[in-house]
Amino acid sequence: MLYKLLIVDDEKIIRQSIESKVRRLQHPLAAILHAENGLEAKNIVQETAPDIIITDVCMPKMDGIELIQELVQVGSNSKIIVLSAFDDYAFVRKAFKYGVLDYLIKPINTGELHQQLTRIYKDLHTKEGENLETERHSPNSIINIVKDYVRKHYDRNITLSEAANLVNMNYSYFSKLFSEEANVSFSQYVMQVRMEKAKELLTDPINRINEISERVGYSNIYHFSRAFKNYAGCSPTDFRKTGVR
Repeated sequence: MLYKLLIVDDEKIIRQSIESKVRRLQHPLAAILHAENGLEAKNIVQETAPDIIITDVCMPKMDGIELIQELVQVGSNSKIIVLSAFDDYAFVRKAFKYGVLDYLIKPINTGELHQQLTRIYKDLHTKEGENLETERHSPNSIINIVKDYVRKHYDRNITLSEAANLVNMNYSYFSKLFSEEANVSFSQYVMQVRMEKAKELLTDPINRINEISERVGYSNIYHFSRAFKNYAGCSPTDFRKTGVR
């Protein structure tokens, strides 16, 4: 199977450099497309549906984060890697919230590029082989696939769109199916997994609460504490003091 790659960067020399490196790596690509900003990239995605997108974050007209938001809203299945300078990590953290797989630091290391593309190819191949015809799976097995994925990746913001893409299902239909089969909404299930893991971590006094917050996917300790209290009925500190289970 040959895949389509879209490279998005406002600097032509960077786009050409990435293409040159990809071609030397001899990955199975049918086409390598270019866009100089998010707006142009959005149009290309609508027309050609690339399998993989490598995008810069800082661009004119539409930046990388805005592009990713647009793609999430339309339910794009493209696998996304973000390009980042060392001082762009705040943008990268935001990108991860929308299901971005990873990021590459400029100037791009060929070995890291190879590793990330290889991982994506394996994922694409697996999805083609195992989940392409979702109707062959029972609803229960579909939900179990997603639950297992959440239990492995609860430390980052897993979007409903990302989960639906995992099992090749329509965003709205998947949301309805998950709620019916799991008896909770997808977002509630993610929260349950995070909070139960937080409880487990709180039993060990060596784990600081701010570290636990990060480990279960909350960059803001206030948001974590509020979510934990809503879930457990007490603050993380009180939970640790009283040993409530």
